[in-house]
Amino acid sequence: MTIRSRKITIVLLALGALAIIALLGIGGTLSFKFKSEMENVLNKQLENIKTSLKKYPIDLDYDPFVCKGIKNYQCSSKQIIFVNPDTKKTISRIDDFSLSFKDISTDSIQIFIDSPKIFIEWFDDPSNESLSPIYKAFKPTALSCSRKEKILNKKTGELTSNIDCSIASETVKYRYNVVGKLRNKNFIDKNILHSILYQYSNFSSLEKIDEKMMEEFDFAFDKLSFEIIASKNVKDVVYNIVKEQYKTSVFDDEAYQNYLEVLKAFVGIALIESGYQEAFESFFEGLKQMALGNASQTGLALVSKTPSAPYFKINALLENIMMQQDLATKINNHYDLVSQTATIKSDESK
Repeated sequence: MTIRSRKITIVLLALGALAIIALLGIGGTLSFKFKSEMENVLNKQLENIKTSLKKYPIDLDYDPFVCKGIKNYQCSSKQIIFVNPDTKKTISRIDDFSLSFKDISTDSIQIFIDSPKIFIEWFDDPSNESLSPIYKAFKPTALSCSRKEKILNKKTGELTSNIDCSIASETVKYRYNVVGKLRNKNFIDKNILHSILYQYSNFSSLEKIDEKMMEEFDFAFDKLSFEIIASKNVKDVVYNIVKEQYKTSVFDDEAYQNYLEVLKAFVGIALIESGYQEAFESFFEGLKQMALGNASQTGLALVSKTPSAPYFKINALLENIMMQQDLATKINNHYDLVSQTATIKSDESK
C-alpha cells in the first residue's frame, strides 16, 4: 500500500470514527443546557480525532459544532478538513456535517447524520490519471445515516440497534445496513440515555475505539447488508471510461463484454476458497449486469440462520490467527450469505 493510499484509508477510518462518535455520543447530556453541553462534547471529540491522526501524519482542521433547537435538536459543523501536513494539500473535506435526534424515550432513541457534500481530493489528483475517471464516477459525494437504538433487556444489558447508511456518488448509491444487538454489563438496569452515554465515553479516540470494542462489548448481528443502486445508466458511464483506455484499438459492445468477463473472472480467483463462493459469484455477476445496463442494483446480505443470532466476543476471537479461523467458522456455521440483483426490463434499459 502506498503512503498516499494509506493516508486515504486512515482518513476513511477517521470519517467512520466521526460518524460512530456522532451516532453514539448524543443523549447522555440531555438537560436544560443541552445545546452548549453538546457543542462541548462534539468539539472535544474532534480534538481527540485530531490528536489521534497526527501520528499518520494527517492534520485536521474544522469549524466548531454549533447546536440549535428547542424540541428537536441539530448540531452542525460547516466544514471538517483532512490535510496532508507535508504538502498542505487537502486530502478530504466534509461540508455541512450535521447531527440531529428525536423520538427520545426512556428506552429508545433515534439519531441522524447528514453531510450533503463530501470531497475526497485525492481522486482528483492529476497524477492518478489512469484511475481518476473511474474514481470520479463512483467516489462518495454525500452521506446520510440513521440509527435506532432500543433497550431489549435491562436485566442482561442488551440493546437492539438498526443502522442504515446511504452514500451517494455521481453514478450509484451505496447502502449499508446493520440489524443486531449490543450487550455490555454496564447497560444493566440503565435507561437508553445512560447506555448511549457509556458508549460515547468509551469511543473518545481512534485507538480507544479498538480497545473498548475488543474488551467490553459483545455484538450479535441478525443481518448485515450492502447494496449498490444505480443512480443513472451505469453502462453509459463505465463503457466510455473503458473505451478511453483502448484509444487506438477497436472497441465495441463485444469487446466491452469480454473486458467485463475477464475482470469478473480475475476478481473471482480470490474467492475460490471462500465458503460463500456462490453468493460472491452471484454478486459479481450482478455488478457485471449493472455495467451492461441490465440491472438497477445488486447486493450482498449476511443473514442469521436462526431467529436469535449468536454473540461475538471480539477480543477473544481476534487474539491470534487461530481465533480468526474460529471467527470464520462461526460465521459459516451461523450465517447465510445471499446475493440479490434487480434486473431491468429490456425496454427500460434503452
